[in-house]
Amino acid sequence: MKKTLCMCMFCIAGALCLSACDDSSASDTSDVEGKSCDSKTFQTTCAGEEVLSCSKTGITKLSKCNPYSETEICVEFYSASKIECDENDEDCQSENSNQTISCIEKSKQCDSEGETKSICETSLSGSTSVNEYKCEKTKDGRLFYHKTGSSKCYDGYGVCADNTCYEPIPCSPNGKHCEGDTLVTCSSGRLRKADCSAYSDPRICTTIDETPRCMDKDDLCQKEGEEIVTKCNANTNKELIDICTRAENGKLYYISGTSRACSNGCNEDNSACAQETCTELGSTVSKCRIQGTATAYTDTYTCVEDAQGKKILKLTSTEKCDDGSGTCSETGECIPAETCEKKSFTSRCEGNVALTCALKKVKRYYCDLYSSPSTCAVVDDTAKCFAAEDVCTTEGEVIITRCSTSSNKIFLSKCTAGSDGKLYYISAGSRECPNGCNAEGTDCAD
Repeated sequence: MKKTLCMCMFCIAGALCLSACDDSSASDTSDVEGKSCDSKTFQTTCAGEEVLSCSKTGITKLSKCNPYSETEICVEFYSASKIECDENDEDCQSENSNQTISCIEKSKQCDSEGETKSICETSLSGSTSVNEYKCEKTKDGRLFYHKTGSSKCYDGYGVCADNTCYEPIPCSPNGKHCEGDTLVTCSSGRLRKADCSAYSDPRICTTIDETPRCMDKDDLCQKEGEEIVTKCNANTNKELIDICTRAENGKLYYISGTSRACSNGCNEDNSACAQETCTELGSTVSKCRIQGTATAYTDTYTCVEDAQGKKILKLTSTEKCDDGSGTCSETGECIPAETCEKKSFTSRCEGNVALTCALKKVKRYYCDLYSSPSTCAVVDDTAKCFAAEDVCTTEGEVIITRCSTSSNKIFLSKCTAGSDGKLYYISAGSRECPNGCNAEGTDCAD
């Protein structure tokens, strides 16, 4: 039996209406395939069980809804799913939660319209949630379980078993590390594990800029320090930048690095800062910015002529301010770091900035720029930025943070008093494990 499926989507040329005569496997889309489209406004849509999307070459029909899955198909519901994304789940896109299009497993077909069920599920990021599903009719008349609501299981740190949400597994101290290709997170004494290799396109766990992450091979890059602008936020007037950075495994990956303020707002399609005009060809303008939490960079712009003959400022070089040790003035100038001697330097906090001596130069760490709210405190004569999760309660307590199977060592942290009167866990070295690590990776084996 053939069915007719009509839906509208928008691209540069305007609205396209598809008539998809479906035999559950094929649709006539020859009239729209290859037409130009705008990936920022184009709404992905179903063509039978396949999917139409926007690529660099125009509208493209993919033979699979998910190129890494043999069992997912494309369906369209009358109502949108309600999606609650965990902050660590980069593959969950809440901004797309108003779409009725879904890539769905064939196994989620159901028989009784209106039937509901609750399932405790674990996302690829390791976050857990209790999801509500309802058996709903799709626009082509079939019945599938459709997500209608979601609530976190103990803030995403609970354990899912037998479709039920159980209490989190306790752990200490707070932080992240890789165990093989498993990303292990301990937050507020609660354990979360994410298997990087379980992604549809398997990832690996590695540490970049002191932060362990699941990295995709699509993020690999060639030139260390290279920057690419990914988009511009019209609300903050800042363009977002990914930076080619070396990981602990020696490979280079693009990671979300920083933002750059736009003097003239975002451009029309919010892909980058709007070009600034200038008057004298060849003249330059330099602007200093803090990247990440501690490194200052100077961006240099040169006055050039664009294809329309308009004089604009173009970013022509980016260099570290004083080899990365410097800082920026309020007017955007690079200020070289003061020299220091580690033995005589007093590490301290200036406001919420931690000052230390490294390579005979004063290094500043801006606690306000950390991803988690952090406060500067001096512990064991060193100023550092501490998050709320680093706070402990029993001074002198030494705990095992993890056991590394690669080095057969346990790593320790000690609860130590800070200059602000609070207690914080700080590194207390490591110890060899003669018999390797235990099965849980929490201590030496007996």
